[in-house]
Amino acid sequence: MSTILERQYRRTLRWYPSSWRSQHEDAVIGTLLDVAEGENRSRPCLGEQLNLAANGMLTRIGLFLPARVRDGVATVALATGTAFATVYFFFHDWAPWAAADRAVQTGGTHHFGPFVNPGVIVCALWALGFVLALFGRYWTTRIVLGVAILVGLAMSFINQLPFAGWSGPSSTDLGFFDLLAALSLVGTPSRRGRLVIGAGVALAALLAVYAYRGAFRPRYYLDKFLWGTPEYSWTLGPTLAVALFVAVCFAMARRGTTGAVIAISTLPWAAAWLVTIVSDGRPEYLVICIWALLILGFVAVGIAAVRRSGFELVIRRRDESR
Repeated sequence: MSTILERQYRRTLRWYPSSWRSQHEDAVIGTLLDVAEGENRSRPCLGEQLNLAANGMLTRIGLFLPARVRDGVATVALATGTAFATVYFFFHDWAPWAAADRAVQTGGTHHFGPFVNPGVIVCALWALGFVLALFGRYWTTRIVLGVAILVGLAMSFINQLPFAGWSGPSSTDLGFFDLLAALSLVGTPSRRGRLVIGAGVALAALLAVYAYRGAFRPRYYLDKFLWGTPEYSWTLGPTLAVALFVAVCFAMARRGTTGAVIAISTLPWAAAWLVTIVSDGRPEYLVICIWALLILGFVAVGIAAVRRSGFELVIRRRDESR
């Protein structure tokens, strides 16, 4: 029986990279078998297998991204997702200040209890994950956000069925939530102060965008409000380019961790921007931005190569007295 159990554990440990297994697999297997024997078990626990699989994936990611980068990305993603969930809930799922207009706008669709659509479930999971992270329950936070990803995927499928009939949540919003949740799983948001500040800054920025576009009037706006206007898609592309340029500047200033966190944290926004551009049918703008990003990337790689080569470009003022 122990041979079968050991084989099952070794199969689960394949989530870890081979370099890690060659050094630690036997010791971990011995510990797992001792625990199973003490608990009189002949099969691995489900929670045990999920924990091993999650840590194995994080170890594989850690081969490319240091722990500080992963933790920073997770903090930014959790803060951004929580802020977006808050805005989505108040403006698109509830909107009590626009109850009359909401009834008109969504009159031909089903409601999800007192709310417009089942997006409130995703928002509640994000709020729960944020609170758990503040209390240091990081493993439970990962479980909650993992469930949020599954709920988002299931909701995208269910919304296409004839019986659903809800006004949202849109696939763009659900995909944005899922990408943020996936990034939040790559690390541990252990800097709680930064998490709170990040959520506050993200919430203030989103509210500023909504206020600029008039969302505080007694009107109800559908959940494509953030992505659905041409001026927003035209603005988001240059904003992403600026963010990547800032990331390159941090990398050149030997602040590679900060630069990597900024660059990776733009991925959910870039994906939402790409979907918006494609759905709007403006490929020429997409081509221009892709070329700009490629040029920026080549410049960054060239600068990094020169720095690694040991060469320096020194500019001196010519002595006019000669």
